[in-house]
Amino acid sequence: MEISQPPSTLERKFVGIGVSPGIVTGKIFVYGKNELPISHRMIKPEEVSLEISRLEKALMTTRQQLQEIQKRVAKDLGEVDAALFDAQLLEAKLLPLHGQNYA
Repeated sequence: MEISQPPSTLERKFVGIGVSPGIVTGKIFVYGKNELPISHRMIKPEEVSLEISRLEKALMTTRQQLQEIQKRVAKDLGEVDAALFDAQLLEAKLLPLHGQNYA
């Protein structure tokens, strides 16, 4: 009896942090991309305040989105699981302090 293997284009190996021992085979959903496009450009000194405002607006949006996700997780899974988002929220709140070096 001959065993055929699936073409390598159909099989991919994903490695992550194990939460339980063993091997799993099945369908998965991969959320996001491996690489985010980052554009680099020089800005003029008079554009710095505008860019800082853009950063602060993005951070505010990020905090709002994280809070919404945290509320949904608390409702669906409980407060303990929702507490995992506290670290991300704290970082999003502290990042502007690091940004003071920009100007």
